[in-house]
Amino acid sequence: MNPNEDPELWNLLGKAREPKVSPYFSRNVLRALRSELEYPAPQSLWKRIQFWVSLPNRRVSLGVAGLMAALCVSSVLLLPSTRETRRQDNINQIAQVIAASPDYGVISQLDELLASEEGNLWIEGSPL
Repeated sequence: MNPNEDPELWNLLGKAREPKVSPYFSRNVLRALRSELEYPAPQSLWKRIQFWVSLPNRRVSLGVAGLMAALCVSSVLLLPSTRETRRQDNINQIAQVIAASPDYGVISQLDELLASEEGNLWIEGSPL
């Protein structure tokens, strides 16, 4: 760009403060590069897990991961589902109500009567 083209711009640029570089700039850049090479920033979740497991306390991290996996498996396999337990509780409550009813004896006799009638349907000569 030619200074004769826009003198106002060049006046503003002349008044602007020049950037000053810190005397420790190169040292800070090299320190950042060394730390990046020593402990690179992981990109994906799998890389993060690998980085976490490859730390010096590998035994501790693997132990914690194993414990978490065991807790997940035990909670899924060993604990009964809430739907199943609720259903079983409902069935038990209904059975208790029926057994406590004074008509329970009559109901059991009706079941026997119906069973005997079903057997008689297939005998020849029985009324329909």
